[in-house]
Amino acid sequence: MRRIRIPLVLSTFLIVASLLGAAAPAAVNAAGNQQLGPIPGASQDGSTCGPVWANDTYNLFFTIHDNGDGTYAMRTEYKDGSFNTIAGSSPGACETTNHHGTLVSAGIPGNFQGFIDGTVTGGTYNPNANLSGCTATTPCTRTQVIALVFGTAAFYNQASYNFEYNSSDKSLQYRSWHENFNVNSTSEQDIGDIANQ
Repeated sequence: MRRIRIPLVLSTFLIVASLLGAAAPAAVNAAGNQQLGPIPGASQDGSTCGPVWANDTYNLFFTIHDNGDGTYAMRTEYKDGSFNTIAGSSPGACETTNHHGTLVSAGIPGNFQGFIDGTVTGGTYNPNANLSGCTATTPCTRTQVIALVFGTAAFYNQASYNFEYNSSDKSLQYRSWHENFNVNSTSEQDIGDIANQ
């Protein structure tokens, strides 16, 4: 899942409020961190070459910590993730390491999990934001949830992330892909692939 640093802007589609599959209310743990989730999510997944290679569905879990200086540390966890491939470049097609392919066929299922750590600046934090519009039938992206909680003026700067993808589909030549980035690294590290050839 290619990660990019962009200002938060809500998608043009309208989030429709619904009680079915509504996100769980926020809770505060002993360390003073607010926790949100599960929140039904869905998005498309970009490859190392750029094009979208899969449609993803998942549950989002957020841990938000007030840094005391107007910024908020935030971890986003992607759990119960599944993907369905789109024909074209495989996710690892433009890796610089060995053991990856170039193309993936459409309709191959698999699963994934991962997290993103970063900092939210700007906007206004609303710990009681209404997330009831994020449902199984109208899932939200991470960007949309952040905009609902902090407002559309907020900016999210990613510091690190780690994702692991797997598929047992026997048509694949490569069935496992791992991508990670750390703020101390010079570039994203990609290992393996989800590829037919």
